[in-house]
Amino acid sequence: MRTRRPALVALLALPLAAATALAAPQVRGAVAAEHATVGDLVAVELEATLPAGSGIAALRLPEPLARWGEAEVVAAEALLPDVASDGPLRYRGRVTLRAFRPGPLDLPPLPLAAEPAGAATVVDPGLTTPPGLTLAIASVLPQGDEPVAPRPPAPPVALPLGARFWWTLGALAAACLLAGALLGRRRRPAAE
Repeated sequence: MRTRRPALVALLALPLAAATALAAPQVRGAVAAEHATVGDLVAVELEATLPAGSGIAALRLPEPLARWGEAEVVAAEALLPDVASDGPLRYRGRVTLRAFRPGPLDLPPLPLAAEPAGAATVVDPGLTTPPGLTLAIASVLPQGDEPVAPRPPAPPVALPLGARFWWTLGALAAACLLAGALLGRRRRPAAE
């Protein structure tokens, strides 16, 4: 009978542990592109789960944020709450990055600042972006020792003449006609 009590206590503690895990703030992140090359824009989706009634209007990354690890930050959106519900609130946002070094790039945890609803001050909720986010950046150059086979030359392509060409040609033709008329008029009185 004594062997069943710890199992019974563990079974009764499961719902309490699950409710506590849901009440604890969590931040998750995912890199949108699995394969990116040097210079590509890569989006990192962030999602924070906070208990209902936290009173936070938005979560923000530190500002100004120019770099995240070895990646350049192109744009950083605030994490805004989804539609209100009775359960925990989910805040979602996106950070757009560009990397110029091939290989795996680690994105270290960054602190998140909270904007409380109705107040202008920024509060530190103690949340950070999740550790372990990594960008996999591939080189645009071919790997290995094999030489790259040159492509055959493409046939010439005729480029269209733009409007600037025709305006310039018309203006020069008009200037030549005007100069010719002036020269002809100068010569006429001398011949009489």
